[in-house]
Amino acid sequence: MDSGGDVAATAVLLADLEVTTDDSVDGGSGWGTGGLLEGKAVGETNRDDIFWRGAMDLRVSLAELLMAAGPLWRAAFVLSLSERLADLNVLIPDGDLYDGEEEEEIKRHETLLAAVIKLGLLNCWNQPMLLDGLMVKKLLPGIPRGPIFKAIMDEQRRWIFERPEGVEEDLEEHLRAVFSDYTSIHK
Repeated sequence: MDSGGDVAATAVLLADLEVTTDDSVDGGSGWGTGGLLEGKAVGETNRDDIFWRGAMDLRVSLAELLMAAGPLWRAAFVLSLSERLADLNVLIPDGDLYDGEEEEEIKRHETLLAAVIKLGLLNCWNQPMLLDGLMVKKLLPGIPRGPIFKAIMDEQRRWIFERPEGVEEDLEEHLRAVFSDYTSIHK
């Protein structure tokens, strides 16, 4: 949070934007299906809005952190807050509430948590891929065995978090452009 994450999270909360999920449509799995910006669905006309782009950059960064911790992210979040408060040498004298720096640190963590919720990241480590491994191999038939396949899948995951409104065809186009060396079989 010291690198500006709390400021970006505040901007997400103040902007009229939200990542929509299929839960909000039909009681589905909760994965990102698009977004709303000023009450309008995000698409070609407003995808490059500065607030939406900033929010999606934050969404990618938060998703990477949350995915590294997996379902233990909530415990890590509480430990982070506890450590920050301990660093401030917080003692609660005579039943008084936190004040000053302590209260600001609690607010920073609350803001970040609210942004995680608004950006649809509560269970992001379970986000399914749009393209499974067989589909990727068919799309990029020149992929050799090895770490490049993981790099391609990681790029797919990053793209999905950056574009919750994205569709499979757009992802395929993106992967073909980024990994153009693998669009044909090399001998």
